[in-house]
Amino acid sequence: MGRATVALAGCGSAIPIQEQAIALRVLSSVIWFNAPQVPMTTLVGDALTVLERYLGTGMAPAEFTDRCIDDSGAVIAAGPHVWDGIVNRKPPGACTRAFPIYSSPRMEAGESIKGLIFQCTTKPLAAAFRDGTYPPHVLFTGEEKAWLQRIFPEGVCDCRRSDQGRPANL
Repeated sequence: MGRATVALAGCGSAIPIQEQAIALRVLSSVIWFNAPQVPMTTLVGDALTVLERYLGTGMAPAEFTDRCIDDSGAVIAAGPHVWDGIVNRKPPGACTRAFPIYSSPRMEAGESIKGLIFQCTTKPLAAAFRDGTYPPHVLFTGEEKAWLQRIFPEGVCDCRRSDQGRPANL
């Protein structure tokens, strides 16, 4: 059996990218995110109980799933799709809507939350404006497009293509 992890994220109104990326990289991991009013000690006790059952039986209990908790300590939503929209390109799940995340320049340019690209394959900026590289809410004026063309004359990352700089041993 692989490792089992409950990533407890809380004490804020938005999820740092790093906590989501860590959960994506750890086998058998889930994220429990709480509103700042919920004592972390309560969640830690609950998480340890769930982990103990998992490790003791070798089978993930029903509670071993992603979830988010509101100010009163009640579960807003739990299940495999609550963080959709962060960890994939699906419509936002209930926890994603309840706790908006911080973004990053790489994510706004289309890279996955995993952040595993060492050196990207590039494409012309004009292609990026046409093909949906940028989320629909990111709109550029003509002046901004010209400025970006001056900054990125060789093009921008095409995050759908292979990594050009990934070391062979990774």
